[in-house]
Amino acid sequence: MEMYSSAAKKHLQQSKTKEFKSQKRVNNSESSFSQYDSSYRQYTTEEIEESTEYFSDTRRIGEGGYKPVYKCHLDNIPPLSWQHRFRIAADICSGLLFLHQTKPANILLDRNSVSKVADVGLARLVPPFVKTQ
Repeated sequence: MEMYSSAAKKHLQQSKTKEFKSQKRVNNSESSFSQYDSSYRQYTTEEIEESTEYFSDTRRIGEGGYKPVYKCHLDNIPPLSWQHRFRIAADICSGLLFLHQTKPANILLDRNSVSKVADVGLARLVPPFVKTQ
């Protein structure tokens, strides 16, 4: 027996869509990375609605920090293998570990205010006998 009637499901999906559009207006008024880096792709509300089957419960995979999370494929990118996903996760962990060990004093700005990371620990790669000479 279904828990909700089809009309109730449609109303729920419409309210989710309305909430999404409202949040999109808020996000568009705030500063975002996409304004500064053209490598980020902005998706339209319609593209997201279509790819999530209008926020269907069958596409819901969990809860994020603030909202439900839905499974979808944008740009028709095929799913990644577990080996590929693991490599990406390991790369991310390595980068986070590096950033965690970086002191704020080691973040420098060039003349164009572009950040540069200094003192990346290369001295640790020098053999001890070279350090004493």
